[in-house]
Amino acid sequence: MHIGYASQSPNSHFWLIVGHGVETRAEELGVKLTLLAGSTLDQQIEAINTLIDQHVDVLLIGPSRATGLAPQVARARSAGIPVVVLAAELQDCQVDATVRVDHHHGAELVAAYAIEQIGGHGAVAQIMGPRWLQDNLDRAEGVRHIFSQHPDVELVFEQESPDWQPSSGAALMQAALEQFPHVRAVCVANDTLAIGAVQAIAAAGRTGQIVVTGFDATPEALIAINEGRMTATINQPIRAIGRTGVELAYRLAAGESVPSLVLKDVSLVTRDSLTETALEIVSVLPGVLQDAIERGEALAQARQQIILSQQAALRELSTPLIPVSDEVLIMPLIGMIDALRAQQILETLLQGVAERRAKTVIMDITGVQIVDTHVANALIQAAQAVRLLGAVVVLTGIRPEVAQTLVGLGVDLRTIVTYSSLQSGIANTLRRT
Repeated sequence: MHIGYASQSPNSHFWLIVGHGVETRAEELGVKLTLLAGSTLDQQIEAINTLIDQHVDVLLIGPSRATGLAPQVARARSAGIPVVVLAAELQDCQVDATVRVDHHHGAELVAAYAIEQIGGHGAVAQIMGPRWLQDNLDRAEGVRHIFSQHPDVELVFEQESPDWQPSSGAALMQAALEQFPHVRAVCVANDTLAIGAVQAIAAAGRTGQIVVTGFDATPEALIAINEGRMTATINQPIRAIGRTGVELAYRLAAGESVPSLVLKDVSLVTRDSLTETALEIVSVLPGVLQDAIERGEALAQARQQIILSQQAALRELSTPLIPVSDEVLIMPLIGMIDALRAQQILETLLQGVAERRAKTVIMDITGVQIVDTHVANALIQAAQAVRLLGAVVVLTGIRPEVAQTLVGLGVDLRTIVTYSSLQSGIANTLRRT
């Protein structure tokens, strides 16, 4: 079986992650995959024609526009090639299946959160994405629907961006601030434009004073939320969209019937729910980077952007310190702990305990797969340093194999309280405090 995938925007984090989902699922199913990317409509038309000429069994499209691909889709289907569309809608032609999220619902979620943050009253703005994609129209309508339900909220500025570039988001936000300096919130069509809006707000000295929301949960947006420059975004399962597209293509090639529309769930991401989403995104980035490397030097710029995003995300989010109460903090750890990360863990712990005057820190190592002498020593040193500040460390996630390893290493845990699970550690700690 041979699947052809015509993607858009080879420099976009969003489409690179969709492509990673496509490639990994195709490999798992033992399917041959040919991926061609084009930034413009003409380039995508050329890519689709090339894939049809190669007689692929199924055609996946990540459309660059909602209209303009009808002749190519018709040509594919007349040749007996089913067509599956990813992440967006084609308005001017019929396809066999579409995999996307409910953009209208996602926009409603994030707009409602923005209204909640400003207390249900004040001037608000919207920066729309280009109208040539249906998902942008759906997101804009979802935001307007929520705004219209609040009589004390006034939509004072609404403009469409000509593209997805941060510079466009910055220019539109600057215009909004110049015309309406009293604006209290802005809902932006996606995270790339939102980052530009954040830059304009910072240039105006208004960081933290204006609620900024995006859509897509890109690494840059998650970092901005963590730093307080952005307020919220919508997480759509980008990689899962690609994987589901391949699964539908596989079934279509086998002659099976599939749903014409598959909607994937979205979720609101705020600072309170940041950690889980960030770890999910960070876990995907190494695979995305490898995909980009294998595609050659044409994606050099995208590779560099991904490397920087991964490094920043890991630095900002790999050692989160989450308050459970006034006296208790939790640090969930996941992945490998090398010397650099051990130092970062120690610094974060000490700073957090000192700033919050915490009495207990729960370090959860459920997600640390390898616990060796180096990791054990890092945990002991962290506990000893925290004790010097008058706090204690509770270590959770002690699996049987971890316990056996620690005993075998001769680690002295007499000064550290341990529990097998994070839940029991939290329950007992709160009971004591």
